[in-house]
Amino acid sequence: MKRFADSHIHFRFLRFDEIERMLDDIHDEGVTDACLLSLPYRGAAENLTALYWKMHYSKMTMRAFGGLHVTDRYCEIAPEIQAEQLLKLGCDGIKIMNAPSIRKCVGTKINDPKYHKMYALLEKNGVPVNMHVNDPRYFWESGKIAPGYL
Repeated sequence: MKRFADSHIHFRFLRFDEIERMLDDIHDEGVTDACLLSLPYRGAAENLTALYWKMHYSKMTMRAFGGLHVTDRYCEIAPEIQAEQLLKLGCDGIKIMNAPSIRKCVGTKINDPKYHKMYALLEKNGVPVNMHVNDPRYFWESGKIAPGYL
């Protein structure tokens, strides 16, 4: 069996048994290394969920990329503080979601000055970043955002 890595896994659910079954299925296909990418705008617990599975799933080498809170009560916390705390908790990298539909909600682009300190922190510490900056046109055209996307 071929062995390979999956560098882009999201949780669309937070039920323990569903996540474990998904990871088992991925492992059974030959994946030996996996990167869990958190999108906390879908649920504030996603960062903690990624960290939990990184620490407790032993069939694969797991990495967790913490996501910035951009739409919930934690979005007022400066990005560099969020990133610093995610790294202290054990995240291996940072997931930045800045697709057109998110930019519409948040109102900032990835080069906004509010992110400069965070980027400096990540660069200084050699922290990898997974950045999502685009989607298919139907995700963001006026009146055509995919149901359930936001």
